[in-house]
Amino acid sequence: MYAVESVPAPDLTTFVTAGLSLVTGAHGDLGDELVFAQPQDVPTMEGFDFLAMFMGNLAGSGGPAPPHGLGLGEVIEFNGPITGSWPMQHVCTFVPSVWTPRLWATQDGITPPARFYWLVPIHDEEADFVRRQGFDAFESVLEERQTDLFEPSRPSAV
Repeated sequence: MYAVESVPAPDLTTFVTAGLSLVTGAHGDLGDELVFAQPQDVPTMEGFDFLAMFMGNLAGSGGPAPPHGLGLGEVIEFNGPITGSWPMQHVCTFVPSVWTPRLWATQDGITPPARFYWLVPIHDEEADFVRRQGFDAFESVLEERQTDLFEPSRPSAV
C-alpha cells in the first residue's frame, strides 16, 4: 500500500493498495485493488489503518468485506465509525473516476489483471438508499447535490 499526497486535489491524500489483486485474483479471477482518499488534515495513519484493515478482510481474514469480493456500488457495513475522523459506518464502492481514467481500466500489466474500487464512506441513510433505490440513483443524487465525498463531516446527501 502506498500514499500519494495532493492527489486528486492539493488538499487530499490518496491511499492505494498494491498487490491485493494477487490474493483476490489468485484463482484466475480479475483481482481487486482499493483506493481511499482523505483530507490532508486527517492523520495519515487513519487512512493507512482503515485501508489495511479492509484489505486484510477482503483477502480472507474475516470482517466487514463481502465474502464474494467486491462489485461496483457494493455497500459494506462496519460495527462503528470507519476511523476516528470519519463518523460514517459504511463504505460504498465507486469507480475511481476522479483519478486518471487508466486507474479504473483493467490493468493488463498486473498479473493477475486488476479492477480498482474507490472506497467512499457513506452515512446510514445513504446505505439504506443504495439498497432500496440502487447505486445509479445514489450517484445521481450525489451529482445533483454536488456532494463532497472527501469531506469526513459532510451531511447525508439523502
